[in-house]
Amino acid sequence: MADWTIAQLEAHLESEMHHGKPGLSAAKKQALVRALRPDARHWIPILAESPVPGAREVAASLIGPLWHDSQELDAVVFRLAQDPHWEVREWAAGPLVDRYLADAEGSWALFCDWADHAPDEVKRALAVAIKSLAHSNQVSPDALLKIADRLVRFENDYLRKNLGPFAIGDGLLPLYPEPTLSHLARWARSQQWAARWNAAAAFTAKKAAPWIETAQDILASLTGDQHPQVRRVAARVLKSAAPKNL
Repeated sequence: MADWTIAQLEAHLESEMHHGKPGLSAAKKQALVRALRPDARHWIPILAESPVPGAREVAASLIGPLWHDSQELDAVVFRLAQDPHWEVREWAAGPLVDRYLADAEGSWALFCDWADHAPDEVKRALAVAIKSLAHSNQVSPDALLKIADRLVRFENDYLRKNLGPFAIGDGLLPLYPEPTLSHLARWARSQQWAARWNAAAAFTAKKAAPWIETAQDILASLTGDQHPQVRRVAARVLKSAAPKNL
């Protein structure tokens, strides 16, 4: 692969059809990642600037094992997390997971800064990473919930949908119910409506269903919320959990 040109790699990445569009399957792109891994530092900046989305996805995957040693990759991940192509944004969450698992202490300040100040798409990548990190069973739930605490107040729809229902409801809550329920109860009392929305929306996830009864007080308090989006999602959760008339 080291002898390939970028034009050849781009052509290879678009040599098949996947989901009705030119592109390799995820498995074949991962095979390409493994083949390029020995020359990752050469290929990352080239692939990250490619007009071919699959090339940028491969760049994101190549970054993961190297990022904790290379601050210059911060800007590459930052840009890929905001990519106009949705699949590239999905792949851009991977390096966040890899970096944190390789060096949690060294990653903490950057993640907190991005959670507080980065564009919404980058915050959303952090939310996606929270779920993957939770399922890795290698990270304290308290650390992940502290990152979620920083994200929960932001109103952006793209971020919220990937935080409450996805990272929390499908991720942290089923694995770590006690600390997660404690945070959800606190979010439900927040002055920020986005935090209250996330508290209710966490229970829209299928994996969160076993904890709806435990969270009745949280949800009931939000059905009368002053913000219509919070009221609607809380009422929807309670309605879905109500016994059906036979």
